[in-house]
Amino acid sequence: MCLVLALAYLVPLVPGFRGSWPHFTPAQLLSHFAYLNSVVGKPWINPVYWTLGIEFQYYLLIGLIFLLLAASRDLTRMLTTGALLVPGFFLPRVSLLFVHLPLFAAEILTFQFKTSRLSKWSFLTGLVITCVVATFGAGPLIAMTCILTALVIAFLDFGGRVLTWLGMISYSLYLMHVPIGGKIIDLGGRFTHGEIGQILVLAAATAASVMAAWVLYQIVELPSQRLSSRISHRRQPRSEGEEVACTAAA
Repeated sequence: MCLVLALAYLVPLVPGFRGSWPHFTPAQLLSHFAYLNSVVGKPWINPVYWTLGIEFQYYLLIGLIFLLLAASRDLTRMLTTGALLVPGFFLPRVSLLFVHLPLFAAEILTFQFKTSRLSKWSFLTGLVITCVVATFGAGPLIAMTCILTALVIAFLDFGGRVLTWLGMISYSLYLMHVPIGGKIIDLGGRFTHGEIGQILVLAAATAASVMAAWVLYQIVELPSQRLSSRISHRRQPRSEGEEVACTAAA
């Protein structure tokens, strides 16, 4: 966000700028810290970051229901996943997670299938149901894109260093493609004309976005992953007296 703000104020200084000087309110800026802009009605500094608000809500929900999704009983996992399809009918507000839950449910089903927690036919049946429900909230195009993506991930294997590397920095690339790539395209559009010039600007924007994503991954995302990996729950060893008590209780 510091980078986005810096660019927002630097870009108007470029010759040939067409637009207005940015005006951000304190409430608008503070809302980004909790990803609440859509909820409280404050514009996002970077419009595509509205998905981060949904993602943040999703992480909180998963933290609460993870034990149910990872249960050993198939029925518990299926009922929990099925329950995610219901709230969107009653809370269809786009700024809240509930209407988007069918898309996440397809992701959960795919994960369970890929980790052998779900049979192929149970996975396909659940995916069809999820797609039908998603059609009501997200529309048929997004629902079909969701189910096709799930099928590709479930049944096709991808490899290679380039794809693995791009997958590694993909989240950082999502964060950077508009602040970096978008700014280069806007700037290049003022000085280039013709199809060849536009292609060159697009190539430069893509390369700069990938490079910026790699830098962000190295200095922010990777250290954060290493830090979070230190957070774990460790079962404390029982004393001999506790072992006797547990045996007697059993």
